[in-house]
Amino acid sequence: MNCPVQKLSSQGGKLVSIGETGAPDGTAILVNDLFYNNPVRKKYLKSDTVELTHIIGIVSGIALGHNKISFLFFNKGKELLRSPASELHDTIIHIYGQEVARAMLPVELESDLVRITGSSPGLH
Repeated sequence: MNCPVQKLSSQGGKLVSIGETGAPDGTAILVNDLFYNNPVRKKYLKSDTVELTHIIGIVSGIALGHNKISFLFFNKGKELLRSPASELHDTIIHIYGQEVARAMLPVELESDLVRITGSSPGLH
């Protein structure tokens, strides 16, 4: 399933070009030093551990919302998150573990206007 993808090029925060590019199945996207030149007020940052936890939460949420895309997240050369392209239940297992996945209940609703599928924490 080859989908058209927008390719953005920027340098130092300035947009250099934008256009369509091919991205066949298996295309890898690597982002390095995304905020290298953005000044940050250190007083607003928490510890490295807290900031990293926030980032992992965001990447996990994106992986759950796009479970047909494989995600790998590394920090300082160490793999922190791996979510292969798979069914939602398998993605939940990879991100949160087998125990959490077992406790989830399927959620499905379909009407003329909307279709909702997913999982919800089970009630104990």
